[in-house]
Amino acid sequence: MPLYHRIQLFTSEGEPLAQWGTMGSAPGQFDSPVAVAVDRDGSVYVAELWGQRIQKLSPTGEPLAQWGTLGSAAGQFGIPGPTGVAVEREGMIYVVDAGNNRVQQLSPEGKPLAQWGSGGTAPGQFGLLGPHTGIAVDAAGTIYLADGGNHRVQQLVMLPGARIP
Repeated sequence: MPLYHRIQLFTSEGEPLAQWGTMGSAPGQFDSPVAVAVDRDGSVYVAELWGQRIQKLSPTGEPLAQWGTLGSAAGQFGIPGPTGVAVEREGMIYVVDAGNNRVQQLSPEGKPLAQWGSGGTAPGQFGLLGPHTGIAVDAAGTIYLADGGNHRVQQLVMLPGARIP
């Protein structure tokens, strides 16, 4: 089965409306997009498994920004790269960095703010496969993420104005 390295937009009835992207590393191109999130303004955030980056697109698919490179420092992503992305109502971006066994918090402008996680089985640690693609943020700011290596879902409750240590 061929990989098309694109994002597709559908109506609520499942009819195709648009598609964006081709294989590549330029803005608006993708290297294995695996997760998307949409903010309250309709901007689309794409996690690229092998591109080690997050791209932000306009609601019409125009490239607006991109963040990340290969590595383990703040704002960088391991191998595999980002496997999930979520955006909360204030615009904070949460990225699952499976290759580094962590989740990173980015500002709405993509600046690394915080990170948490390591390998292990305790709360806040992730199993052999690291955190997976499942990450979501509810209206109260509570973060949920799939920890496939430990066969569980973890929950992080964010207090107003709090930052992840």
